[in-house]
Amino acid sequence: MKKILLLILSVLFFLEGYTQTPNSWTQKANFNADPVGWERAYAVGFSINGKGYIGTGTGYLNDFWEYDPINDVWTQKANVGGMGRRDAVGFSINGKGYIGTGFGYNGSFSFLNDFWEYDPVTNVWAQKANFGGAARSSAVGFSINGKGYIGTGYNGSYFKDFWEYDPTTNLWSQKPDFPGTARDQAVGFSINGKGYLGTGGDASFNYTDFWQYDPDANSWVQKANFAGYSRAAAVGFSTSSKGYIGTGYVVPLGSSKDFWEYDPTTNLWTQKADFGGTARNGAVGFSINGKGYIGTGSYKDFWEYTPVPDNTITIPPFTPIPFCQTSGFVIAYTATGQYNSGNIFTAQLSDADGSFANPISIGTTASTSSGTIQCDFNYPPPGIHYRIRVIASNPATIGSDNGIDLEIKENHIYYRDVDGDGFGNPNQYIENCIQISGYVTDNTDCNDNDASVHSGITYYRDADGDGFGDPNNSTTVCSSTPPTG
Repeated sequence: MKKILLLILSVLFFLEGYTQTPNSWTQKANFNADPVGWERAYAVGFSINGKGYIGTGTGYLNDFWEYDPINDVWTQKANVGGMGRRDAVGFSINGKGYIGTGFGYNGSFSFLNDFWEYDPVTNVWAQKANFGGAARSSAVGFSINGKGYIGTGYNGSYFKDFWEYDPTTNLWSQKPDFPGTARDQAVGFSINGKGYLGTGGDASFNYTDFWQYDPDANSWVQKANFAGYSRAAAVGFSTSSKGYIGTGYVVPLGSSKDFWEYDPTTNLWTQKADFGGTARNGAVGFSINGKGYIGTGSYKDFWEYTPVPDNTITIPPFTPIPFCQTSGFVIAYTATGQYNSGNIFTAQLSDADGSFANPISIGTTASTSSGTIQCDFNYPPPGIHYRIRVIASNPATIGSDNGIDLEIKENHIYYRDVDGDGFGNPNQYIENCIQISGYVTDNTDCNDNDASVHSGITYYRDADGDGFGDPNNSTTVCSSTPPTG
């Protein structure tokens, strides 16, 4: 019994340590690399294969540290190559880390353009081709689909040029300039094959404009402005489908701790729970396995952010039996994430080719959680490649379809055939796409209780009872039994 109790307690402590409330901050092990009173800012950070990394920073440092979120511990790694620096750029590509540019000191101060690659397997730094643009500090860097990108920054003048690094060729190539005002201390991150860059400032202003870079189109598109105050030296990172900006220096308010989420699907910003630590600027942020992390910024504390799970809506694949044009049925759907009051879940039918370009609503329910929807077809054209999905209205969420083609068969009218003679009663019928037992397509049975007759029989008057009728006196009845006389 004691062993069972200890096991249960161990499981509870494990769950307490790894299950946090969505949209909340949890303090983790301090970043204790710096002496008290000398805590660094303007360092760089990134994540590789489930580990976080922080290095360089104020004091013109080149030390480098690894964070293990499972064990909540920091481990010092090999120093970054080159001279100690601050305001550098860092990102990761395909299991390697990269740090470059910045403002360095090695007996004299200088803006830097050297560029270094870190291999966490061997714990070794290797110098790569120098950054393709002018030496600078306070630039923005991120990676997209196996390529690295650096742009903006400062070296006595503000920059807006933008460069791509290919680690397979170790070459830099210039891309279209960032379309916003030249600036430094902006933030950047990437989501689903697109890069994002915004905030930052120059000698006169801080900015809120926010831009998306598409490497396939090699072009920039302006998106919704950052919804918080304009700021510089903020933190930016992304999870699998959302971007985040928080902390930073706001004029004239000073350091901030507000925190915002960007949804590229809706192009909307939503304020989230304030950063858990003290307001700050010049901090480091990165994400690991769907959670965000922020630390440094002249403080030792280190914090983990648990985002609200992405909204998803799924439905089962359905048994692939034909539906009729007027079928009625119930869909069970599973909704994850948060849905707001007044939300409507709508079941939609694709066209006959499986496209939802012009979906048809087949049922709705007002709800904020998983449930069922009563669905009814209203004569969609027959076809064999239909799909069904469920969407939500608040927030707008498009669910995945049922995952298998569905057939909708054409409806027909079938008539009741009680006596089984193959002829149906025109006054008793159903509409269906499948003929069921006891119904036929014919509707000419005038007596559905007598299999020997289905159309009227003419009988002639036999007044004298000799078995021969009067051709001028007749009656037609729907019966195999003649009327009397």
